[in-house]
Amino acid sequence: MSGLPPTVKRTLVTCSNTTCPRHGDPSNKAPLKCANCKSARYCDKTCQRQHWSLHKEFCKVWAETSANNGQLPVAQIKLKMTHLIWLLRGMPDFCVYMFKEYGYWKRQGKRGCMEFEFDRWEDLFEAIRLVEGFPTYGEMPFVAMPGTPSSTLPGGRQLTLPLRRAPQEELFKFAQVIDDRLHFTENENRPNLQRALDIAMHSDNLFVISITVKLEGTYSTHIYDFFYRTISWQP
Repeated sequence: MSGLPPTVKRTLVTCSNTTCPRHGDPSNKAPLKCANCKSARYCDKTCQRQHWSLHKEFCKVWAETSANNGQLPVAQIKLKMTHLIWLLRGMPDFCVYMFKEYGYWKRQGKRGCMEFEFDRWEDLFEAIRLVEGFPTYGEMPFVAMPGTPSSTLPGGRQLTLPLRRAPQEELFKFAQVIDDRLHFTENENRPNLQRALDIAMHSDNLFVISITVKLEGTYSTHIYDFFYRTISWQP
């Protein structure tokens, strides 16, 4: 995953305590990792104790998911989710298709996102392998909206996005593995999603993309970012 924006990787290892001022700060790598689930991270024991009332509901599920998947932590699954977003961002023809689908629902007065839903983490990994195998035909500089998961830190290196398209002989496989998992989703129960949707509803040039992977029982994990009409963000 060498092409993945470094800010995305850093965001996944920031403090999980949502009341911590360094939560979500890509310049902060939280050193303390939950010993049980091995996915939640904290600045120190104080942050861990403050977050326990929220984390305890997911800690067992994340640990069980890891145990049942060969000790693959949920944090690693999340990293793969962000990788798929990066790969699909580099498929301009597919992005145009998603924008048309999103625009249809937005014109109906709907408030939601375009979501890929995977029943198993193995299906997510298969989707990544498929797109990674598509030939590249070029590249372009990529800039994300400041403060979003794919944005770079001030002074950071310029990101370069490899451009791909599905070969004719892989279109059916692409539809099975990726396109059939895409749908427009309305959801008012995910706090982080609501903040992103507030931004998207005030612009015709971007939409929220979501990757969801089902975990143990009825639980799922989600990653959000923005897709831009011009691929790269323009103020």
